[in-house]
Amino acid sequence: MISLTVGQFCSIFLIFFLSLFSILWLRSYCKFKYFHTQQNKDILRLFQKCKVCNFEYINREGTIFSHCPICGSINKKGGEDDN
Repeated sequence: MISLTVGQFCSIFLIFFLSLFSILWLRSYCKFKYFHTQQNKDILRLFQKCKVCNFEYINREGTIFSHCPICGSINKKGGEDDN
């Protein structure tokens, strides 16, 4: 039989549960960060800038070409450096 004192048992118990708690906390934190970075990328993908009036707006349409809400010009969905 393994003989443990109360102090040894408490130390093992604390080390085990604190390490388990730390691992679970880090895992949930990493999931949280990943979710928010993905959400931010999706939001940034929706932002568009009009080529004519330089107005930034959110394009929630699924079309390739969208209309500016201010001047009504047609803008192509894509990056800022499209030629």
